[in-house]
Amino acid sequence: MSPRHQSFERSPKVRRLWISLVTSLVTLTASLFPLCLLFAQHHIAWVYIAYFVYGIMQGGSELSWHMSGPIFSKNEDSSLYSSVNVAMVGLRGCIAPGLGAFLGWWTDSTTVLLIGGGICLLGSVFMNRFSARYRLEEPASA
Repeated sequence: MSPRHQSFERSPKVRRLWISLVTSLVTLTASLFPLCLLFAQHHIAWVYIAYFVYGIMQGGSELSWHMSGPIFSKNEDSSLYSSVNVAMVGLRGCIAPGLGAFLGWWTDSTTVLLIGGGICLLGSVFMNRFSARYRLEEPASA
């Protein structure tokens, strides 16, 4: 392992910063998916671009999902952190479909896509701000 990777592994703040930035990029990519679907009204190629973007987002989501437990648990059992991930996905699975159906009934599909993309964009901004807090708290090196 190179010295650069060794110092990366030793610093818990850097690891939390890394996972926060990855999660921020994942949610930013997720916000692009509905936008690409909206552009598909003009050309069918946007459907393929949308699902390509979705695939990249899903890969980053899997990476952050699998790495967050071990990163935040350090050398302890990571099952507690992983169970929080599972609980949040379950909660989202219980609430989001009904909410999306209600919004689709109340408005139209374009509005639902814009709301979903906007929520993902807000999530990305908040995660970026969260990771900035770790950058500010790091002590100056000697």
